[in-house]
Amino acid sequence: MNDSRVSLLDLGITHIKSSTREYTIDCLIGKGGSSLVYKAFYVLNGYYKIVLIKELLPLELYSKGKISRDSKGIVCVDEDCI
Repeated sequence: MNDSRVSLLDLGITHIKSSTREYTIDCLIGKGGSSLVYKAFYVLNGYYKIVLIKELLPLELYSKGKISRDSKGIVCVDEDCI
């Protein structure tokens, strides 16, 4: 199966926020059957903390058009999957 999933970096998105931190995405580490994994970092007390961020984006559902990503990077799920 050809992997045509669009990563956040493909869209030029390099910063994401959680409720407690802002992360800077450095690179895409890899793509698995159910997710994309990014290497990222955040700064805490002047120190860089490196983390891995796993984004669930199943290849099978993406390939069938059941899951997609809009231009802002938001993952959209077909109503039939809910």
